[in-house]
Amino acid sequence: MRALRFRVGIALALATAAAMSCAPETVPLTPSPRASAAATSSVTASASPGSPTPGPLLEVLPGLRLAAVRTIPRDFLYARVISNGIEHIYLLDLSGAREPAEVAQRDVPGLGAAVGLLQLSAVTPDGELLLLASTPPGPQRTYAIRPATGDAMLVLEQADAQEPVLSPDGRWFAFTRFTQSIGTNGVWVEAIAGGAPRLLVTEDPSWNGSPPRAMFWASERLVAVNASVGEASSLVAVVDVDAAVVTFDATRAMFSGSARLLGPAFGADPSRGDADLLLWYTVTPFGGRTSVTAYDVQSGRSRQLYVPAAQVGLNGARWHPDGTRIATIEGLFPGGGVTSLWVRQSDGVATRQLEDSDLAAAWWSRDGRALFAQLTSHVGARTIRIDDLTNHRTVATLCEQGAGRACAAVTPTPTPKPTPAPLAGPIPWRAIGGVEACGTVRSFAAPTSSAAGQLSIGSRTFGLAPGYGYRGTGFVPTSGMDMCVWGGLGDPSGVESGAGPLDHSTCGYVVDRPAPDRLVLMTRRDRGLLTLTVAATAGIAADISRTHLRCFDVAVDPSGDAQLIGRTPSSTLTSREEVGCGTVKLYVPPTVSSAGSISLGSRTYPIRAGVSYSGDPAGQRIDPVRPGVALCLNAVIEDDETISAHGPDRVLGTAGSLECGQVVIYRAPTTSTPGEVRLYVGSSTKAIPIGVDVLDDSPSYRCFALELDARGDLVVARRTDRLPPVATSTPWPTHAP
Repeated sequence: MRALRFRVGIALALATAAAMSCAPETVPLTPSPRASAAATSSVTASASPGSPTPGPLLEVLPGLRLAAVRTIPRDFLYARVISNGIEHIYLLDLSGAREPAEVAQRDVPGLGAAVGLLQLSAVTPDGELLLLASTPPGPQRTYAIRPATGDAMLVLEQADAQEPVLSPDGRWFAFTRFTQSIGTNGVWVEAIAGGAPRLLVTEDPSWNGSPPRAMFWASERLVAVNASVGEASSLVAVVDVDAAVVTFDATRAMFSGSARLLGPAFGADPSRGDADLLLWYTVTPFGGRTSVTAYDVQSGRSRQLYVPAAQVGLNGARWHPDGTRIATIEGLFPGGGVTSLWVRQSDGVATRQLEDSDLAAAWWSRDGRALFAQLTSHVGARTIRIDDLTNHRTVATLCEQGAGRACAAVTPTPTPKPTPAPLAGPIPWRAIGGVEACGTVRSFAAPTSSAAGQLSIGSRTFGLAPGYGYRGTGFVPTSGMDMCVWGGLGDPSGVESGAGPLDHSTCGYVVDRPAPDRLVLMTRRDRGLLTLTVAATAGIAADISRTHLRCFDVAVDPSGDAQLIGRTPSSTLTSREEVGCGTVKLYVPPTVSSAGSISLGSRTYPIRAGVSYSGDPAGQRIDPVRPGVALCLNAVIEDDETISAHGPDRVLGTAGSLECGQVVIYRAPTTSTPGEVRLYVGSSTKAIPIGVDVLDDSPSYRCFALELDARGDLVVARRTDRLPPVATSTPWPTHAP
């Protein structure tokens, strides 16, 4: 390990650069306690118009260029953008008064494009000092940078050191080493001013999840360490910088020595100090329960601030500066749903501030007057937006091209994708995938965010609407390949788009039969409207069912169009649909010579003679149908409404179930008639009882709690991915003395 101290500044770099010749001399790095390094070259900053004038970026250490910004805003963030082998560090002014200022550049050859924010644990609360750690490939170095003055110091060069965190007073930093020796594996601390780093917390490197990690500083002297106790959880403890080495025993989930255990946590907010340390935990697939707790580290006392009554997952919690409320980012667990930002007050009253699937973080301004939110888009090029929710404005934007106006200049507003209207017919389908076309691709010109494209497939040519992309499924329309393409091809245009290989069997619901040799299918795979030619020998009846799933064998005809050549046998599991869910009232199994029937809730389904139950090879192989059992019936129902194939069925719990998906059918309940919702093509419709408010009918990802009603039918009880805008919970306990 080399603990190096090289302090350089912009003033020294400017003076040296003025006297340098055209062939500057490089000053080598040597392990000296406080050696100075002269600037080696200068690079002019390329600031956006209207940005502050931080001065030019000057190379103060090999591969590291800095600019002085003079003042740090009261509310700020530091951001990182990597592009073309260069890492750019921006200072963001969250007042929105000025453009982001580039304060540092570093050469990072071999790293791909990335956009992100620097962790607050690596920055002092006033923003005057930050730690910048390099990542592989290349030497792993940690720099301490003062953006206001342009000073930099190389504080650590260690191949296995990662994740540095900085004390709030800027005197210490902790980092994690990943080694194969218990004498070096773990959390280390070192003074920014210099001196030898020393081991603080260690663990046997053979344990899964080793080593413990430096998480944050609870105060100027207390390092918070996170240690894994398996897949389900992790424990957080605080250790004084002068303490003797602490060992974490994963077998007993215990820290030795003077470490003070706080408990399980996935995240923390130390902004109010160690007397009011906020820790949060979330339920996982392996168990646990979501909670937010405040700790007084010195007294060892804690207050539980929030434990949701339902299965709610947490993605963050932050203090208001005065400690009277917290901001939480929540979502349904399991099942996803819309991510929501809540402000929860000490009296138990909570108000929802924002719903957005891109919501990543939230925090208050230092004076507590504004609530900020980070929204990160992963669709196409990664972008980050910082919104001031209190004043309803965007204050900063990051993208692969840079920050601020650099993003607006290269990101034209895409053409909005209209909400698909319900289709006419017995089932009001929404064509989420829009028009779909299948056949041999002749040519493809992709659209952009502002310009249309074109697709020639089989005998047809389609204009592709601006703003639609076709790479999200992992396939791109390719000349000469038999494929299906959906979204942006016509009316309806759909809200999703993509491409994939043409399957030789396709399933869906018949929505139109405009001619004997034409059939329009709402496909199960892509939820798009696919028009197929029908071969004369296909044997498809004119009155084929419009209310039950149908699967067809498909081939490509001489013109390159996908053609329907016959029904797929009902014996295949893919040809079956969920026809209904409820409690079995009566079951008469068919025999070889006699028909049977299933009464499920309020409906009865006849079964043809000779039909036997088809078990799930990977699960339930025995027919579960018997009176009193709640299940979802999986079957093929023919045009005469009889079952020709049965199973495997899905058994329900006695309390109902949770169902999530994208809304493809919706009818709102009225004061006199129930509504209905269907969450994917191939599922059964679930009734929405009169008086049940599910809030909206957006064709987005939704989750519903389902319950068995008095008739034994599985119906919608409520929406679970979106709570009312105001909710109440248990008031907080008073502060621990």
